[in-house]
Amino acid sequence: MRQASGDLFPTDSPIPASQMIGRSDDVREIATALANGTNLIIAAPRRTGKTSVCDAALGRLRRNRFYTARLDLFRIADAAELAETLALAVIANRSPIHRLVRRAREVGRVALNATQAAAVLKLKSQLGDAVELAITPGWAAQDPERALDLALELPDRVARADGRRMIVFFDEFQEVAGERRPYGNPDAVTKRMRAIFQRSSEVSYLFAGSLEHMMRDLFAPSHRAFSGFGGFHTLRAITVADWSRGLLERFAADDCVKRRSTATRWRWSRRSSRSGACTRTPSRLRARWPIGSRFRSGCRRRFATGC
Repeated sequence: MRQASGDLFPTDSPIPASQMIGRSDDVREIATALANGTNLIIAAPRRTGKTSVCDAALGRLRRNRFYTARLDLFRIADAAELAETLALAVIANRSPIHRLVRRAREVGRVALNATQAAAVLKLKSQLGDAVELAITPGWAAQDPERALDLALELPDRVARADGRRMIVFFDEFQEVAGERRPYGNPDAVTKRMRAIFQRSSEVSYLFAGSLEHMMRDLFAPSHRAFSGFGGFHTLRAITVADWSRGLLERFAADDCVKRRSTATRWRWSRRSSRSGACTRTPSRLRARWPIGSRFRSGCRRRFATGC
């Protein structure tokens, strides 16, 4: 059965590492830098692969026994939700505790048995009041500012307690300075973040954003709280060879195989190697896959297949 073009060439959401084309060097460099304690910033337009690359780097780090926490600020409405989401993401690294937290959230503290209640008390004595953010829904809303501070301190607490470096990934971080000011005054929030982050020696931070001018304004000017806090990582251009190999593999996954006797030639514009998009698909492929203009824009090619 043929795959839909949206499944074969997804553009509306991050893709798994197994489907990425030509990003292995970026993934390796980002993972290595974070593992060594370097904070990174990635600023690039939407649909250029930055979130997929960051997710792949986090996956690589998890396989090497690092703790990770991922937050998408597009999906987080206010400071209380940010605090609760971060606490849950951090505690999820402890599988047995994560199951206990999920149980407590589902049935309430009073419904826990004696063993579970004792485990909650032990966890709270070890990690402080931040545990309440994960266990008690709505607790953060009582005092969002304090709750956010507790949540921001939690990654370092867990990392120190367990002897594991923690990697925290904030996607769409420019939302901190958005017009709506979802987490409070941007200058005040970023100052509090910086004060906590620079004390969190067992945590590496990865910030990604799709509005490059806002990301640079948050991290570059000397008067900003995050000035000098991390280095910008620029995603590499995808090479012609990587595109050719990756696209052929993608077509092959849909039983569309090039004939051995047929030559395949690619002609790429300089712009396409940066943006990673294709301009024109052959008519026989367009008939099978109605690939949109986003996929077709950027390169010219002549492709003969056996489809």
